[in-house]
Formats: sequence, structure tokens, C-alpha cells
Amino acid sequence: MSASTAESLSPTVLRRRILKPRTAAQRYRGGPDRTWDEPADQQAENVAFVKTAVQNHYNLSERTSEDVVDYCAGEGIVFVPYFPLHGDGSPALAEIAERRGATRAQITLAWLLKRSPTMLPIPGTLSLAHLIENLAALEIELGEDQFQALE
Repeated sequence: MSASTAESLSPTVLRRRILKPRTAAQRYRGGPDRTWDEPADQQAENVAFVKTAVQNHYNLSERTSEDVVDYCAGEGIVFVPYFPLHGDGSPALAEIAERRGATRAQITLAWLLKRSPTMLPIPGTLSLAHLIENLAALEIELGEDQFQALE
């Protein structure tokens, strides 16, 4: 590690950076030392936009983010549903799970995966058995009628 790198990671410097937050313009345009008299196109060359992921509250019962899910799918951005297994004790979910010989959680995960090609549900697990149960949802392909019944 070079001396300048070590200095930039020193507790004093890190504390200053944490205690003195930068503005959005400083974060995305190169930091507080940047000269702002550069032409806009030169500034833009130094900005890197990275598509990462979006996480919103989304599940069978909470769908206020439908437009965000669609946008992410169109742009190839990963959508991580927050509380993916929460809610929806609907008769349709119970009936589909029973017909398929699956749990309601597995059907919910299968629905989320069919909903968008960029959907990345991350359900919590408490045990290896629960993890295996969740992974089994990858093998469930809902038919269009089953998918629509959960809409």
C-alpha cells in the first residue's frame, strides 16, 4: 500500500469524510476538489453511471412498485423485492400451492420469478431445510392461468 493510499484511509481522513458529507454534485462529478469551469461534456466524460439494483417493498400483497418493476425489466436492472414472502393469504395462492404440491412460499417465489426476468427475490432462511424449500421454487413454472389468478 502506498503512503498516499494509507494516508487517505487513516482514521482522521475517514472521520472527516464521514462527518463532512459531500453534495450529490460532488459525489457524481468527481469530488470537492473538482473545478467547475470545465465544459459540461468534459465533466460528463468523468462520470461513470453504473446500473446496480433497485429494492422496493414488493410482494403478492404490496404492488405499488409495478411501474418500477417494469422499468427495471426494460432497462436490465435487477429488482430486489423487499419482504418478498410477506402477505397474501388468498384462497387462490392456497389452492395453487395445494394443486402443485408446493408451499405457499414456493408459489410466491415462482410468481415473483415469472413476473420479471430481472427479479431477484432474497427470502430469509432460518435453516438448511428452509433454504432447500426456497430453492425448490426455481423448479416451479406457473402456467399463465395460475400466474393471472395471483394477479
